[in-house]
Amino acid sequence: MYRFSHQIPSYRMTGKEREEVPVGSFELDPASLPTCLNKLEDFQGKGQQLRRSSKQRQNVLYSEKITDGDSFSSPKSSKGSKPDRSSEEELQEAGVRGGLSKDGTSTERELKQKASSIEESMPNKKSNTSEQKAERKEADVSDYDDGSTLNSEIIEYPDPDFSDFDKVREENCFAVNQTWAIYDPCDGMPRFYARIKKVFSPHFRLQITWLEPNPDDESEKAWRDVELPIACGKFINGKIEETEDRLMFSHQICWMNGGGRRSFLTYPKGGETWAIFSDWDIKWGRDPEKHGPPYQYEFVEVLTDFDENVGIGVAYLSKVNGFVSLFKQTAHHGVIPPAHMYRFSHQIPSYRMTGKEREDVPVGSFEFDPASLPTSLNKLEELSD
Repeated sequence: MYRFSHQIPSYRMTGKEREEVPVGSFELDPASLPTCLNKLEDFQGKGQQLRRSSKQRQNVLYSEKITDGDSFSSPKSSKGSKPDRSSEEELQEAGVRGGLSKDGTSTERELKQKASSIEESMPNKKSNTSEQKAERKEADVSDYDDGSTLNSEIIEYPDPDFSDFDKVREENCFAVNQTWAIYDPCDGMPRFYARIKKVFSPHFRLQITWLEPNPDDESEKAWRDVELPIACGKFINGKIEETEDRLMFSHQICWMNGGGRRSFLTYPKGGETWAIFSDWDIKWGRDPEKHGPPYQYEFVEVLTDFDENVGIGVAYLSKVNGFVSLFKQTAHHGVIPPAHMYRFSHQIPSYRMTGKEREDVPVGSFEFDPASLPTSLNKLEELSD
């Protein structure tokens, strides 16, 4: 009997699912299949996005503390990660003691809000070097007090032509009071926020506080309540957790006090580069099922800081052919009104080019971090003007 390793959740097929599906065959839960299989493509169905994913456990330890009442001084630059919107009472009712099953299946609770699901609040990992992949493998299995584990997706992306975006997220770059952007599991974009409370050594481990969207406007509340993406506006402290996973972090963000001890504001700032939703409308919140990922984006350089009466001035960017992630200004400029701040999807780390990097590099163009660009774009050249 000890030859049996583990049960694999499955569904028996009727043959009506698709023309070539054998009657009586089983569809197995990929989360229960070994990652040592040479090609995960053997398990992918037609029509799935060309995203390479492998099941990886995230070293996240869940604290019993739910909210963080500490105040802290604003750092010069900080970036954040995704908050948990559930209250302590909701978590207790749901029987939360920390820990999730693979691929986002909660073993002890089923909460509707994306942020309030610990598993859903943990982002996709992005890796583009063998060293990073090896690093993820070392953290492949983590043990928790209740024996539960977390899985995440590793997304491969190309190396940029000129810049090193990984140097700003090395272990020695993390410090208390920083706020970081963390990859959103829904599509891998860095739009969750968390601040660092403690840094442990000698091995990399952080205690973080998730930041939760806390809008005042009724239409923005409706947007939040149906779990659509939020990357700017007002946030409050959420759950406290611990993590050993450095690859979940993208970049630091800037914020300012929101007028209360637990309230923080973050908006796109002049000089930053952002992705904005194409054909955006705040009324998406009325029918969220029609407005889920994969999202379509436009890319902009932020020209002015947020003004509550005017909004934010932007210059639209287009892809430069022949480069992995080089974008330049177009003649199209505009203003994002104050009521349209939720059109901003996520900040994209970038470096401004001098034109000396290579003969054909446009002066003043931006090289984007490929990890913050959507993998659904089969060919970035399609973004070119």
